Amino acid sequence: MTVPSPPKDFWASVNSSSSVTLFWTHADHQDGPTTYYITVWEAANLHSDMFGENKIVSVSGFYNTSVVVGDLRSYWKYNFCITAATPCGNSSVLSLNETIRTNESAPGKVENLHIEQIKDNFTFVAVIFSCPNETERHGDIKYYTLSYEAQVGNHSNVTENPTGLNISAEQPGNVSDFTSTSINSTSIRLSFKPPRYPNGYILGYVLYVHAEDGECQQAVCIICTDCKSHATFRVKHDKCRLSRNVTVRTIETSPTNYDVTSLQSYTNYTFTVAAVNNFSIGINTALVVQTDIDGYPSSKTTINGLLSSWRYMFSIMANTSKGASRPIMFGSSITTQESQPCEVQNLKVSSIPDNFTAVNLTWDCPKETERNGFIRNYTVQCSDSGAMFDGHYEPEDPCDKTHSVILPVRPEHDYTFTVYANAMYRGKPKQSEVFHVTSGKPLKKDTAEIFKSMAAQTSDAATDTSFVISFDPKTLLDGTNGNIIEAGILVMKKSETQQTDPESVTEWDAWKNWYKWKNSGYKGSYRSTPEHYLLQARRRRSASPGERLTSYSVGVDENCESEKDQFCNGPLEPDTTYMVVAVSCTSAGCTSTEPFGNFKTKRTALDDAAPWTIAFGVTTALLLCVIIILVIYFKVVQPAKTKRSRGGAPAAELSLRGTGQSEDTPYDEVAGGSTSDYHNTHVNRCYENEDTKNQHTYESLANQVKDNDMHLYETVQVRL
Repeated sequence: MTVPSPPKDFWASVNSSSSVTLFWTHADHQDGPTTYYITVWEAANLHSDMFGENKIVSVSGFYNTSVVVGDLRSYWKYNFCITAATPCGNSSVLSLNETIRTNESAPGKVENLHIEQIKDNFTFVAVIFSCPNETERHGDIKYYTLSYEAQVGNHSNVTENPTGLNISAEQPGNVSDFTSTSINSTSIRLSFKPPRYPNGYILGYVLYVHAEDGECQQAVCIICTDCKSHATFRVKHDKCRLSRNVTVRTIETSPTNYDVTSLQSYTNYTFTVAAVNNFSIGINTALVVQTDIDGYPSSKTTINGLLSSWRYMFSIMANTSKGASRPIMFGSSITTQESQPCEVQNLKVSSIPDNFTAVNLTWDCPKETERNGFIRNYTVQCSDSGAMFDGHYEPEDPCDKTHSVILPVRPEHDYTFTVYANAMYRGKPKQSEVFHVTSGKPLKKDTAEIFKSMAAQTSDAATDTSFVISFDPKTLLDGTNGNIIEAGILVMKKSETQQTDPESVTEWDAWKNWYKWKNSGYKGSYRSTPEHYLLQARRRRSASPGERLTSYSVGVDENCESEKDQFCNGPLEPDTTYMVVAVSCTSAGCTSTEPFGNFKTKRTALDDAAPWTIAFGVTTALLLCVIIILVIYFKVVQPAKTKRSRGGAPAAELSLRGTGQSEDTPYDEVAGGSTSDYHNTHVNRCYENEDTKNQHTYESLANQVKDNDMHLYETVQVRL
């Protein structure tokens, strides 16, 4: 099986205004069932040779050789093509070798009927109307039939013209307001308006120029490019010396102006113009105009095209075909009046190296021939998001050299700069392109500006794992060089050296969190403030005058061992000295302060209890000594005294030496009382000392717990 061959002998016959019968001869042989597809191509408009695909008609059966195509427009152009299709594929396309136009039919309704009274005429009225829409004409409109009736009193209407008044549709009326608006020795400007009665769609005008001897000098076809009907027209001008075509826009309702050039001076010319509609050329309207004598109609003339605020010298001569007279000079120069200066030249805006809050604006004076007066000063305008700011620049010599001014700007904003050169009148604006001010790294801040020296040293609020700093967030968030997009506090041990400034916020985000800092052996630094902490705090509240310092607790978070990849303001090592670094970032990068402070965490509670432990040990030792002395007393001294009373002096002496007293000291002075009193007094004193120490330690620990609770509360308050 093969692809089918196309049909043979494709032709058409017009049946009516809406249908065409197509005929063809089938191919010699087709393999399989056959379907014929006919494509209908419809013209773009009434006079167009451009076609667009409209619809497809199909006919099944190998032996079918005709089809009726209906639902076509009246008096409209169509093209047709046919293709044979079988299960094996489609044949090549066979096109009809001619364009088919359907028959005419009765036209559609007339458009835009309008009746107007004629001024100072009591028996005439103007009837204005337009041809039916192009798709509703259904043929060439030959004429219009106008009927009208008169109503007399309460009687029935009286038909004035029973058979109707035929109005020609083949010729537009005369153009209106045909006149000359400008005349010199070689050219005349003509102006005219469309006909009051177009009798169709106006396509353009035909203009003729005749010399005094009646010879046709020029013929001009003025063609509309933006009219309701897109048709064109051609007019032969074989008898004219010069023929040309020109195009204009929207001539159906607007005046048309045309400059006739290449004329002879002091010559009468006859101009005729006629409108062209979609039927024919209209009635000619004539106008006779004489050109000026050598460009001057009389002994007085106006010279155009001079420079403003410029000195001129004048001379005049009389001329004939044989030569010129001697020139007569006007005695002095004439200076034309000042007017609006033209634009300044070479307006440019550029950034200043390492300066993100100012730009350099430069320009030159207007061209010498465009200053139109003595330039006195310049108006400089700067607009930022709709806001406009004016300023005046008054150089000593306003047109000697390139002018340059430094203007303040805000980083990361778009500005438009406009400069006017001013003479007696304000000049024309010269507007530069929109200039985007870039940002820079934040200004380098001294640590004293951020931490306010000793105001940051809040050691009383420190614990064994945290300390509190005070700093000035407003200074840290200084947006002079651009919008601050991140800021915070880094913490390091005093023994560590400062790291380099992060180049960007991306690097800032990559700095160690508490977990990585701890696992690195507390080397380097870690970020103790959460992301956007200071920016959010700035939006939440503004500091009162004189209260610009913000307190922040470092090392108060717990359970940081689980925050391996997240921020955590984790606990610090006890009895360790730390320093802090303040960092702020713009889109251009980050800057940081030098390390600041000697923030020391406290010793642990166990370390604080060490002196108490020593005191307790000493007290215990003393108590043991007292017990030993008492044992010696009851075991040795007391028996000795008993024996002494019986004459045993050496034992008593030994007992006294054991107390550390001389033998002349009375016992009651040594012990302060009886043996029982001495024992009780020393024992009670030891217990009192121990209880006092225990009480002191308890109160100290209780106070620490209380302080920690208060500190945590204050920290939460700051974060809120």
